[in-house]
Amino acid sequence: MKLTETTLPCPTRCEMEEGHCFQFVDHETGTLVRDHVRSFGSHVSLCQEEAAVTEDGPVWTMSAPYLDVADDLPRLGVAEAVSFAADFADATALLWSVSG
Repeated sequence: MKLTETTLPCPTRCEMEEGHCFQFVDHETGTLVRDHVRSFGSHVSLCQEEAAVTEDGPVWTMSAPYLDVADDLPRLGVAEAVSFAADFADATALLWSVSG
């Protein structure tokens, strides 16, 4: 199955292009899957996975919104640690607001 762009909307917090395509097919369930992502700096992202049977929907969430933190964080100096902490705080605030 070739994955193409869809007219299905993204959450407003998603930084990807509106209607971005599903990234892969879950062969176990036969559903299309795409991620909605909002990056905070280079080490923290707010993510949520969405699935659909067809590129026209309907869609459902496969996961609650969650934070993804890079596992390759370098040794942080003071400036990098302050920047990472600010990014993490901003991501956490948005996660809190969308989690209800």
